[in-house]
Amino acid sequence: MIMNPARPLTIQANSARCGHGKTTAIIKEAKRLYCMGESVLIVQPSILLIEETHRKLPESTPLHNENCDNVAQAIAFNAAQQNKPQILIITSVSFTSYAHDLSKYTLMIDEEIDPVAHHTFNLVETGMKLDLEQWYTLNESEHADYLKVDAADPVKLLNAIESKDDVVGIFKAINKAVLSPFHDVYLSSTAGDNFLNEEGVLMMHILLRKERFDNFKGIMFYGALIENSLMVTALGLDVKVVVPFLRHNATHLTVYGAKNTGWSKYANTHYKEIKDNFVNYFTDVIDGNDYIYLDNNNQGTQSGGTRIGHNPHGINSYIDMQNVVVMSAINPCAERKKFLSVVCGCDDLDIKRHMMGNLYYQTVLRTAIRVNGNTKKVNIFCLDGLVADFLLFEYFDDNVTYIEVPDTDVADVKKARKAIAPMSAYDRKRVCLMRKNYPVLSGVKSSDIIKGDVLSDVNSKGFLKKDIIIALNEMKHDETHYLRQILEIKK
Repeated sequence: MIMNPARPLTIQANSARCGHGKTTAIIKEAKRLYCMGESVLIVQPSILLIEETHRKLPESTPLHNENCDNVAQAIAFNAAQQNKPQILIITSVSFTSYAHDLSKYTLMIDEEIDPVAHHTFNLVETGMKLDLEQWYTLNESEHADYLKVDAADPVKLLNAIESKDDVVGIFKAINKAVLSPFHDVYLSSTAGDNFLNEEGVLMMHILLRKERFDNFKGIMFYGALIENSLMVTALGLDVKVVVPFLRHNATHLTVYGAKNTGWSKYANTHYKEIKDNFVNYFTDVIDGNDYIYLDNNNQGTQSGGTRIGHNPHGINSYIDMQNVVVMSAINPCAERKKFLSVVCGCDDLDIKRHMMGNLYYQTVLRTAIRVNGNTKKVNIFCLDGLVADFLLFEYFDDNVTYIEVPDTDVADVKKARKAIAPMSAYDRKRVCLMRKNYPVLSGVKSSDIIKGDVLSDVNSKGFLKKDIIIALNEMKHDETHYLRQILEIKK
């Protein structure tokens, strides 16, 4: 691939609030450039929004996995055309994943993009023994906790894993990123050691380089508070705000926030009484009126409400809705959080704003509050008090009314009952394997096995470790006897 000499540009940001014509401005500017013989690349967060934009911009060519078999090839084919101007519309994932030379385009990004992708490997699930250093070179990075991954022999790698259909796609993605001029691949040093010893789960982090934004003829970002986005913070992009964000007039808005902050998927499952209190509260307030809501996929459906997805961009059919309920727990896994902190220099607030703030803001703006001059009363109910804080202090002005939802503090529940210790995915897998290996455990709860502190004696395949078995043999005890004793299982 022949690249133009790097031409870092100052990125212009239209940081206007949601509902104030950012997408309309993109369409208008794209048409203007197209009529002047220029090519435009529009990047948007959802296929739904892409198709909506295409209907208003028929000169454009939308490329996504619902209208073409190979998006990468389609982008490459269109990018190679030199005889006429184009307007291409692709998803954020496509923009960050592929390494095509797109320098002939003016780039327009509609809403922030995630600059970090992750691929996870679990030896227990794949049954593979992987010597990563057979195929990759692992180098010291400027961050002590992370190694940079470079390909040593990509052809050998693909041949070696050809028969493993369950992971070959992930390895190809990693290898493509390693060879890309626009990506850096990192591996946690500790996780890498454990993985090479056939223990635990490995996560590789693929970070978009700042150089991805060089060479374009021009760049414009569109999105509320885009200058504070994870993309700008993590990559250190030079952004000039040409249209500032003005907080919404909240005269007719009431935000109801739970006392609890940092709501999690674990809490969503294990502190049912808090969620029940919250549901009963907002049900009484809205008094039979319609509402839209967000919740984690493993949670049941709320009667009387309309559930919407976690990518609300382009969903504009609820403009008359006056009630929105946010119950999802959206938190980064520990490895992602550590990577964003150590390598990208993001603090907790940056990460939480990226994971929660903009998502919930976009969800709330599907309702009547989106309409300029709205006079309808709008209610927002947040099961996480931190989400309410983001909305109150970053997106809406001081006219907002705030009400704390009673009986929604996890600390109060912990005082009332002993909290169940959270179980990692790795421990959960070992518990399942233990049940298969030892029939005596078939009726024992996972929480009881965890509390019995037996997992420290168990390997990744769910069997007691060799030193424990040797000690039991010396005492002339079998494994079943040992498990009965340590977990207090009655015969």
